[in-house]
Amino acid sequence: MAVNDDDTNQNHGNAAFTAVQVMRDAPVIPVIVLNDVAHAVPMARALVAGGIRMLEVTLRTPQALACMEAIARDVPEAVVGAGTVRSAADAQAAARAGARLACWVI
Repeated sequence: MAVNDDDTNQNHGNAAFTAVQVMRDAPVIPVIVLNDVAHAVPMARALVAGGIRMLEVTLRTPQALACMEAIARDVPEAVVGAGTVRSAADAQAAARAGARLACWVI
């Protein structure tokens, strides 16, 4: 799930995105804080309909992983990312929830 700066890999299915691929695909990535899982899918659908498919859901709320999972499952044209990743355990949990990129806090 890591984002790196090597742009040699093609992105297929649920593969991770390289940093270069992310920047080419999405000059703007919304940083999303969700407190209610019921809002995740409608919000993701609206963003994708508006042309924004890279979505960073921060790990700042207890519902964040469930929101990522719902978006990954119900909005397949979206690319779910995890924000506020502080540890390898956070990254692994986000990957299991469907995240395909991560923004680490150092």
